[in-house]
Amino acid sequence: MKAPRLLIAAALLPLALTACSNTEEAAPEPMESVTPIENSTPQEEPDDGTNERGNIEATVGEEISVTGYDSDEEVYKLKVTGIEPAFQCTEPYAQPAENGNFVKVDLEAQTSSKEALDNSYYSSGVHISSGSFKYIDNNGTTFGGYLSTGSSFSCNPSSENFPDSLGPAQKSAGSVILDVPNLDGVIVYEDQLANVSVEYAIQ
Repeated sequence: MKAPRLLIAAALLPLALTACSNTEEAAPEPMESVTPIENSTPQEEPDDGTNERGNIEATVGEEISVTGYDSDEEVYKLKVTGIEPAFQCTEPYAQPAENGNFVKVDLEAQTSSKEALDNSYYSSGVHISSGSFKYIDNNGTTFGGYLSTGSSFSCNPSSENFPDSLGPAQKSAGSVILDVPNLDGVIVYEDQLANVSVEYAIQ
């Protein structure tokens, strides 16, 4: 008679364990998901002093220090001392503007030592002319023509023009005449060797 009692006990054991489990422990409730708090403050981009076109915005009379492309050593200083829109040529044989309007830009520049120029790949000097400028209208359209035209070269006395090239430890002042399509935009001075572009409002 022992065998049947063992079988019955074995059969009842799972039922007993189930009953104990139901009475002693409740099923855990699911945990609510928590969304991490995000920083809603936008990260500000570092200000490198340029506008949306990548140009430095400058005003008349503001001095710009130009350094070498891969060096912090100053190569030259540049200052636009005046901008005269709708400039009227003074030479007796001057021709009308080919693009529409003349703009006179007065400049001053001073170069650094020969060593500084040589270290920054300016061994042939600093070249500044009307060809160093481009024109962008108020809609953001860059003029594809030349601002240095035959008419612009014959507009002003040669003695008043800014020299095309400055060697080391030199300074000069003079003007360049730009032949632009209209007067409702900006002019941009570019030095591609230094990867520098400086923007000036015409009016």
